[in-house]
Amino acid sequence: MPKISIILPVYNVEKYLEECLDSLLNQDYQNFEILLINDGSKDNSSKICKKYSELYENVIHIDKKNGGVSSARNLGIENANGKFLWFVDPDDIVAQDSLNELDKILIDDNVLYIFGYKKIYKNLEENFNLENDKLTSRDAIRNLMEEDKFCGYVWNKVFSKKIIEKYNLRFDEKISMNEDMKFCFEYLKNCKSAVCIDKIMYFYRCRTSSAINKSIGIKHASSLLCYKYIMDNTDDECVINKCKNYYLRSYYKYRKFVDISFFDIELVESIIKENYKNFKLNDKLKISMYKYSPNLRNFILKIKNFKKIYFE
Repeated sequence: MPKISIILPVYNVEKYLEECLDSLLNQDYQNFEILLINDGSKDNSSKICKKYSELYENVIHIDKKNGGVSSARNLGIENANGKFLWFVDPDDIVAQDSLNELDKILIDDNVLYIFGYKKIYKNLEENFNLENDKLTSRDAIRNLMEEDKFCGYVWNKVFSKKIIEKYNLRFDEKISMNEDMKFCFEYLKNCKSAVCIDKIMYFYRCRTSSAINKSIGIKHASSLLCYKYIMDNTDDECVINKCKNYYLRSYYKYRKFVDISFFDIELVESIIKENYKNFKLNDKLKISMYKYSPNLRNFILKIKNFKKIYFE
């Protein structure tokens, strides 16, 4: 049985898939499997998956009808044989020797392992480092909600298959944005702690065509379902207040693009009445810009990122 199962949800990534796979397969460590879940790709991604599965015994290729990244990851979970699961995006790159490093660290199957990562653009890189640390599940959940912490991504974390199966954890296929955060939240509620590792093991490729950069619509607004779920399933006031902040911000951001019935208006009114006054000034400014001057907010973001050249 492999120690690590690496799950890649593949959809129209022929331009980057081989580089991602080579970054995994060219490492010295061998006690792992790769599950390539081709989610109905229309380009040559399926052919690339097939080629690698024929070349390498530890590469498993599964074709499925298009259903989104969450359904692909869920199918990967169901077919994974490893003790630990790592969800890698197929347009990213895994750092050299990261699997050897993980092999040394992955001991306790009742925790969440979290490591540093690097955002890569065509013209520059940004490091997001962590310090070696052990957090309670409660503190780790708080860090999920912070934009300057390790955030709610799944690709910079390694999960225990035992916990996922014991509590029947799966990605929510109704949510297209922040489905990672919801999954991490549910996992942390059911494990004892989180271990932070001060090594950069993952290179996240920033693309103009990635899910977070596509035009606004119901898929983006589905992130509110994540915030609502977390609010309803925690008694931590710090986490609840952060979710309320994000919920109100997202409401103003997306209300022009989706039907008003999508939102919990009673919750919005309650946040405005009871919580808004306690938000930090920076959060109030962001909310106000989304409410009154969304074009100004977009302009500020463009200025902030104008030096960054994204991959296609």
